[in-house]
Amino acid sequence: MVMADVKFMKRGGLYLVVLNPATSAVMHVSRHRTFEHSGDHELLKILEDVQPGRILVLAAMHEGFMQMSDLTVNCLRRLGSKAILDMTMGDRCGLLP
Repeated sequence: MVMADVKFMKRGGLYLVVLNPATSAVMHVSRHRTFEHSGDHELLKILEDVQPGRILVLAAMHEGFMQMSDLTVNCLRRLGSKAILDMTMGDRCGLLP
């Protein structure tokens, strides 16, 4: 990650970073407007396509978890998140599906 990535992450929403555990390479970085109704459709598509064994890091800026659909929450639970139901503003979590 470079400084531009960090500045990008100051905006609201939910950020997803996908890491390769063998090389620690950043495979994917995206911001999702989950504070808007149905703003997590793209996030759900990405989560469903992540290769097994990748490390997922989620960071919520402001109200990133507030409007997340049940489909996305259930997908994260299937991927192994035990904390997704307790997430609130500004929380971060990582999981290894």
